[in-house]
Amino acid sequence: MSRTSQSNKISIATILIGSVLLAALFLFPGFLPSLNLEKNHLAFHTLLEFFSVFVSFSISAFGWIAFRDMRTTTMLWLPIVFTAIGALDLLHALSYEGMPFFITENSAGKSIWFWIAARLTESVALLALLAHKEKPVTRKQYGALLLLPWAYVLLLAVIIIRFEASLPTLVVNGAGTTALKNALEYVNAALHAASIVFVVRYYRQTRSRTELELVFGIGLLLAASLLFTVYVHILDSIVIAGHLLKVAGYVFIFRCFYFARLEMIFQHKQRTEQDLQEVRGKLESFIEHTPDCIAFQDLKGRIVQVNHGFETIFGVCAEEAVGKRLSDLVSACRMDLKPLRKVFAGEPLIGHEMVIERKDGKTVRISTTLSPVRNAAGERVSIASISRDITEQKEAEAKLRQAEQELVETVREHQGMILKYKIQEGRIIHTLCDGQLLYDMQLQPEQIVGQGLPAIWLDDGQQRFHEHYQTAWAGRRVDFEATIQGIVCFITLSPIRRNGVIAEVIGSWINITKLKKTEELLQKSEKLAVVGELAAGVAHEIRNPLTTLKGFTQILGMKVDEDSQPFIELMMSELERIEAITSEFMVVAKPQQNQYEPVDIPQVLQQVIQLLGPQATLNNVQISLEVDAAVTTIYGDANQMKQVFMNVMKNAIESMERGGSMYIEVDNPQAGQLCVKVRDTGSGIPADMLPRLGEPFYTLKEKGTGLGLMVSYRIIEAHQGRISFDSEVGLGTTVRIALPTKSGF
Repeated sequence: MSRTSQSNKISIATILIGSVLLAALFLFPGFLPSLNLEKNHLAFHTLLEFFSVFVSFSISAFGWIAFRDMRTTTMLWLPIVFTAIGALDLLHALSYEGMPFFITENSAGKSIWFWIAARLTESVALLALLAHKEKPVTRKQYGALLLLPWAYVLLLAVIIIRFEASLPTLVVNGAGTTALKNALEYVNAALHAASIVFVVRYYRQTRSRTELELVFGIGLLLAASLLFTVYVHILDSIVIAGHLLKVAGYVFIFRCFYFARLEMIFQHKQRTEQDLQEVRGKLESFIEHTPDCIAFQDLKGRIVQVNHGFETIFGVCAEEAVGKRLSDLVSACRMDLKPLRKVFAGEPLIGHEMVIERKDGKTVRISTTLSPVRNAAGERVSIASISRDITEQKEAEAKLRQAEQELVETVREHQGMILKYKIQEGRIIHTLCDGQLLYDMQLQPEQIVGQGLPAIWLDDGQQRFHEHYQTAWAGRRVDFEATIQGIVCFITLSPIRRNGVIAEVIGSWINITKLKKTEELLQKSEKLAVVGELAAGVAHEIRNPLTTLKGFTQILGMKVDEDSQPFIELMMSELERIEAITSEFMVVAKPQQNQYEPVDIPQVLQQVIQLLGPQATLNNVQISLEVDAAVTTIYGDANQMKQVFMNVMKNAIESMERGGSMYIEVDNPQAGQLCVKVRDTGSGIPADMLPRLGEPFYTLKEKGTGLGLMVSYRIIEAHQGRISFDSEVGLGTTVRIALPTKSGF
């Protein structure tokens, strides 16, 4: 016969005996006359009450012990409740009429009120425990709850003892229980009945013996409550029978929690052992089959246990390794020992790298994680280490870093610029940008990578850049030119697809500024070639008839009267003008090889100012010369320099139709250079026309040819100098002619 079956039969037998006893007491209230003696009654009452107190405190103690493993609300409140019940029953027994001692005078009134307080506490608490939803207890500080039942009992004891005379009477000897007493007992019975309903519902779901015993226990308490409503005198045998039923009920409740706990412990132990075996098997399998090295060392550094991975990485079998230190098993070990001291002091060490040279001469790089192993008392007993061979990984990382470095250096040495970008949530984000062109723009990669379009690029046209970026991101290759800080760039944006989706766009920037200038020079050279051919032809065809016309005009001037003489002079003037133009044509057509010699520039300027003085006076132009140069001599051709200065100064005079001022300054802006600056207050030159100055046949004058400035450009370039124009319409023009000095030529 099983223990569960035997326990169930005992429980059923107890219930049957109790039921028969209860029926006999109702049907034959005088069948136990010997219990009517006061002496026997007090002894039986005290014995039963002390036994119930013992059971209550046993349930309480058992509950606190069980709470260590079962941190649930039931196991938390069960000991609290039964501590209060046991204490109240103890006060009931000690204050019972006829007891030899108590903290105050014994009386039936105090004893009955302690009884009612214990019973109501019992019924309310049991119903609450059964009706509430079981939850785990997460609160750590629960020890203070041990004071709760004693505070509760102390409060009730003070009220009952202090106000006993004012409390209603519950029992009148010879007349039986009062209506209030019976009402309270009926309430108590009703609460027990409600508890039975909850337990039966649980029993129908689980069919557990513990729920059945709980039904028996609460049923006996219910019967006891009903029994205490029918006695007449406290010495009646019904009182003893009620106490017997209460004690039996407490025994069943104790059995319920006790056997449920034992069964749970057994199941938990069995499950724990199974889990432990499973975990141990998995752990042993993991340790043995993992390619990583797992080793355990004692606190002195001696190896206690290793796995197969240790043999693979360190090249030493397990039998040879056990009992030795790592330094004994390798030829050399390079690592920082400071972190290891922390491990032996109790701190973990994660991902520590070291290099070892094995006995077979192979060098291995290892990443090791070490952690102290502690026993149940928290004491360190050994050191566990997990090591991984990262030799190939480190070699791959080194190759990757080298490849990245080579790529960065290649991109950085690129004379242009290479960039990559993507568009996320409508925002342009550059992921790469480098190259010499980037530094030429006074930018750094950090200013571009992770950012959108920089402001310096948008000065050329913000909308245009955005449109080109969006077009490339849409899947089309884009080629365009942009000028940024005077640098002409040819930009190509090519979309990169991965798995049919555009992942990013790669851009290539090339500096074509020199190419553009070369193209412009080529165009000018072609124009000059055409002009040269044209000039040679025109000069050849014009010179002969021009000489004839000039000769006959001079002869004719000798024979005409004075009235016609002005016309002859006008004709000679125009013929000389034509001759000057043909001379310019010849300079363009056939540049002469000059013999350079020292030339004093201020002296040349003085001669030109004297020659142009009458013309300046006629145009109401004031000319001033200021020389602020330590070195004023250059190597060059004095006549050619006169021609240059005359062209520049004549253009300045002609630009001031209503008069004005011309300021000529000579200085040395830097060592080895002489600068002549001619500034006028004339009409100025539009900004869009400045770049074309010096082109043949391009002029602002109605009767000009543009050849004068073209010849001036060529003369200055032949003297290894530079000529530039700054002008603002309505304010005037400044011409700067920079020439190397005698020492710098």
